Parts: sequence; C-alpha cells; structure tokens
Amino acid sequence: MPRCKLFLLAGAVMLLAGCRTLYCTSSEFDKTARKYDELIRWGESQKACLAYVDPALKDDCLKRGAKAGDVKVVDYRVKLTECNTEKGEATARVEFDYLSIPSTKLRTVEDVQSWRYLEKEMIWQLTTLPPEFP
Repeated sequence: MPRCKLFLLAGAVMLLAGCRTLYCTSSEFDKTARKYDELIRWGESQKACLAYVDPALKDDCLKRGAKAGDVKVVDYRVKLTECNTEKGEATARVEFDYLSIPSTKLRTVEDVQSWRYLEKEMIWQLTTLPPEFP
C-alpha cells in the first residue's frame, strides 16, 4: 500500500509541474507580446526587431521599420490571442491606430503576429514582420 501512495504522489507532483510549465510559457507569451507591441507603439521598431524577431527576418524587419519613419502610432488594441503551449505556437491580432505625419487623418492597421516558442532559449520569437503602415 505505501508504494501505491508514493506512486500517486509522484504522479500528482509531475502533473502539477507540467501545468505550471504550460502556465509559465503562456504567461511569458503574454508578457513578450505586450513588450513587443509597446515598442511598436512608441516608435521603437528597431528595438522590437532586434529583441523579438526571428534572426532570418531581422533585415527585412529593420527595413520595414525604417520605411515607417513618418508614422506616429497613437494607440493599439489586442483583439485576440491564441497560445498553444503544447505546440509552442501563438497568434496575436493587434490593431494599431496611427497618423502619417503631417496628415491628421487617423488610420488603423491590423497586425497578425505569429510567434513560436524556442525551448532551448526559453523565449517567444516573432516569425512575422511588423505591420506596414500604408
């Protein structure tokens, strides 16, 4: 009987540890995506590219950010996030409100972000480019 209790206790600990890992990964995605969106919001696209974008896309990301030089993002809204921690994938739909200086016309662009979790580094990495501001 003591072996059975020990086995059940070990199983419960493993189950709780697994849930904690999934929670932490999902929680880290929320924090990472929020930090990325805030950098875009404050016109820090270069920092966003260097910190969060897949290295294969960094050059294109930096070019896109440079093209948005006269854009002033005034607000953003996270419309939807889906995080599949088992697959290590996440998607976020974010709307950015912006002005193209010197225009005063407020425009909105939707950014669909695809993210992947890098197990070894324990980080979320963006696999799509930042939005284009037409």
